[in-house]
Amino acid sequence: MNQPGNLRLILDSDQAEASEPFGAAAPAEPKIFVRTVAAPPGWPWDQRRVAILDARHGAPLPLGEVAMQLRRIESWRPGQAGRYAAFYVRRGDVHGRLETELEVAGQSQRVVFLAPGEHQRVARTLGLAAFATFVVVAVIALSTVNAVLSRGRAEAQLQAAEAAAATKLRQAQAIRASRAQSEALDAVDRGERLDTVLTDLAWASTAKAPGARIEAWRWQGGLMAVEVRGEASPFTATDRIIQKAPKPLRKRVWLWGVGPASRERPVSASPSAAR
Repeated sequence: MNQPGNLRLILDSDQAEASEPFGAAAPAEPKIFVRTVAAPPGWPWDQRRVAILDARHGAPLPLGEVAMQLRRIESWRPGQAGRYAAFYVRRGDVHGRLETELEVAGQSQRVVFLAPGEHQRVARTLGLAAFATFVVVAVIALSTVNAVLSRGRAEAQLQAAEAAAATKLRQAQAIRASRAQSEALDAVDRGERLDTVLTDLAWASTAKAPGARIEAWRWQGGLMAVEVRGEASPFTATDRIIQKAPKPLRKRVWLWGVGPASRERPVSASPSAAR
């Protein structure tokens, strides 16, 4: 244990000169004692532990009657002793908050002592601040979780809506195909030759391009048309006039009109004749 440093009584300079005539002196300021403490070379936390023990051992009053603060007055350096300043004040002299600035070893040190009730008030304030911070963090976390859950529900609803739309689209395509077949049969009933319809259908099947995606086939009044996904021509044959509509029927689906077969050069519906 290091030998205690010199114990000094520090009074406020104004307080020392504040005695007024005729005994009308102002209330005395609390007396703050200060002493320097040296700790042997070592790690910072070991030096502080030694300095605290030395400061308590050298307190001017019993520890139950004095409040103490310890400040390092020199930066820590490896292999060198550490110097600290210990400040003491009688607990009964501190009412509320005692804050002052003292000079120790040529350095100005600001010390603050709090009465026991003030300590409790500060602890309550810090506790309320910590609780408020916890509440804010909890609210933010709950809001984030709710946002993630809401996004998941929205994505699920969107997927369900897309699936329902795809189902309705397939149903509409089936209805259009059935309607086209009905129209073709109605045309036959109105006097159109059945072999012409079958010939056009066979031609469409034979002349279809390998990568064409025909979604519907139409036939009316001797004219044939197909609904094709994509802008490329659905047929490879050149014996008929094939023309694309100026605008798509719907997204990426175009209507292609096919003229009647040439009477000068009739085309057989068989695959061998087409080749």
